[in-house]
Amino acid sequence: MREIGRKATYSIVVLHLVGWLIISLSSILFIPPELGYDGRLLLYRFSVPFVLAVAFYIAHFVLTPLLFYRHRRWFFLASLLLIVLLLPLLQHMHELIHLREEQLGWMPPEIPGAHPVPHMFSRFVFRDIVSLLLSVMVGTFSQMSIHGYQLEAQRQEMEKQRTRDELENLRFQIRPHFLLNTLNNIYALIAFNPQKALLDLSGLSRSMLYGMKTNSIPIKEEIQFLTDYINLMRLRLNDTVELKVNFDIDPNADVHVAPYVFITLVENAFKHGISSTRPSFIHINITAGKNQMTCAIDNSNYPKDLTDKSGHGIGLMQVERRLKLAYGKQYEWLRGVDEKTNTYYSKILIYDTEMRDYR
Repeated sequence: MREIGRKATYSIVVLHLVGWLIISLSSILFIPPELGYDGRLLLYRFSVPFVLAVAFYIAHFVLTPLLFYRHRRWFFLASLLLIVLLLPLLQHMHELIHLREEQLGWMPPEIPGAHPVPHMFSRFVFRDIVSLLLSVMVGTFSQMSIHGYQLEAQRQEMEKQRTRDELENLRFQIRPHFLLNTLNNIYALIAFNPQKALLDLSGLSRSMLYGMKTNSIPIKEEIQFLTDYINLMRLRLNDTVELKVNFDIDPNADVHVAPYVFITLVENAFKHGISSTRPSFIHINITAGKNQMTCAIDNSNYPKDLTDKSGHGIGLMQVERRLKLAYGKQYEWLRGVDEKTNTYYSKILIYDTEMRDYR
């Protein structure tokens, strides 16, 4: 029972209690009104559901878990033996009920054309066999449903664990990819402002190395990391590059995001959106509210040639895989090249703004 969760366990217990309470109370409804509420008669009538409950719970807790999934033949034999053993007890309870009713001066009305007692007795035996059989079957099916629920819960937990492991692996892959791209620019950055470049790079590397312990972080941390990176990249920009950055985050919304999921897109904008000889632009716009967050990046399109071995494309594949693992179907990613304006656009819309560590 522990495996199916505390809430599910409470629900099952309540369901059992309510079910047996209804069955027990229903036996009182068949007491002839002229008998009133005799204590002994009530006890005898309540004993019938008790015998059925014994059959139910032995099948539920003992026979089904121990035999049904391993030794099906022994399960059916044990169930038959259980019915045979409980049948005399159930018959005796019914005899006590009829005897007490006679003592109280009540006799069942005669049915026209009724057969002799032996036939009536066999009919009562059949009734009790069917009652016990139903109790065993329901106990078996209820245990099977719980077992199926447990297997499904285990399968889902294994799937979640696999997803968590893959997300963690992808996060670890971001670190060398980010450092490689940054180191490719280190000479140019140091030439402009060596002290600031080294300090900013050290801070970014520290954040990347120690800030990826969970599968979700507050959007403010993501924005701060992007801001630091963009400020570092500004060192290498000249007057021919138009850089526009807009971060619009609702201060009242508790927005979380997969860590560093946007950094690859920003890196690619600086890597493939700047020309040393022609006018260029990079527009970065990230908004986040209670119901949606958006990361839209537009940049001039100056793709690297085939001699560039810095791994273009690998980072985007990692981003796509991380989005699928972290958000499932709760995101959209629109991207491509506008040939008319020679603009590369990338727009990610995420609808799971209350993301927590992957569950």
